[in-house]
Amino acid sequence: MVAMVKSVISNANAGYEQLTKTTKQAVQTMEANVNSATEQFTQATEKATRAKK
Repeated sequence: MVAMVKSVISNANAGYEQLTKTTKQAVQTMEANVNSATEQFTQATEKATRAKK
């Protein structure tokens, strides 16, 4: 019984760690995409501003 409880706790911990890792990777990917989109928007805005002058 004790071994089964330890196994359940270990599996739950492993699942939590995997979820945390996956979430962190998803957030990093989203941040990279937002940064890229922001950079592209900034470049397009600067180009349009220069073209008007």
